[in-house]
Amino acid sequence: MRQTLISMLILSGWGCSTEAPPQPKVVPKKLPPAPMAKKTQAHSMLPEAPRSGVYFINIEDGSTLFSGFELAFGLAGKFVSPAGTASGDQSKGHHHLLIDAAPIEAGKSVPADATHIHFGKGQLGHLLTLAPGAHTLTLQYADSTHQSYGPKWSKSVKVEVLKAPDRIGPYFVGLQDDASIESPIRLEFGLFGYAISPAGTTPLDKTKGHHHLIIDRGSIAAGVPIPSDDNHIHFGKGQTSAEVQLTQGRHSLTLQLADALHRSYGERLSKTIHITVRSIR
Repeated sequence: MRQTLISMLILSGWGCSTEAPPQPKVVPKKLPPAPMAKKTQAHSMLPEAPRSGVYFINIEDGSTLFSGFELAFGLAGKFVSPAGTASGDQSKGHHHLLIDAAPIEAGKSVPADATHIHFGKGQLGHLLTLAPGAHTLTLQYADSTHQSYGPKWSKSVKVEVLKAPDRIGPYFVGLQDDASIESPIRLEFGLFGYAISPAGTTPLDKTKGHHHLIIDRGSIAAGVPIPSDDNHIHFGKGQTSAEVQLTQGRHSLTLQLADALHRSYGERLSKTIHITVRSIR
């Protein structure tokens, strides 16, 4: 599911030229005005995808992140195709992640070892596990036989990797899965490992973020900007509580942590519970 969602992002305007199918329009429950319900300044700060080349969707040069961070890859001007397919088609290829290694000269094979990671199935993301310290990460695009398209089709960023906390992720304080409660509901949000930081601040610090409450939807794939509507409520001021009004019946509530520019940190940094609203006060 995570791979599919990332693929939809890349193919719908963050890289390749295939348009993703529209999401169904769902009329949400009656909700109070959502914090930051309209497009925010932080949304407008999202970097534009290049017209051609590979790129990282959710980190930039100078980013700080925990080991175990989920990277998301982009591509513009060519297409992602698994290794061993589309032989000889120069418009297709797949990603490789080079760790503390230089881009590969055009026409040369990308090695396969601990510092040259292949994504021959067409993967568009990777759970990065590295020793703490300064590292250079390079995306290298190559053809179906792993022959590099050269430095022009690579992208390098320098990052600082920190040791991951023992426990990470958001959670609902005092509200259990399958609870039966009345509406309106007073929610409190907790967070392990990461620090709360308002939207639009510290965009390079991926050890910080802010909460989003997703109603009757699931978690959002890493790197995907979180929509701002009645089903996706932003807490960009760093809020850790909210009151929501829901209709009677069963609902899902998902806390999704995202970076300063509202790019999701992925399923690992989300928490979903189900509740039943038995009555409305």
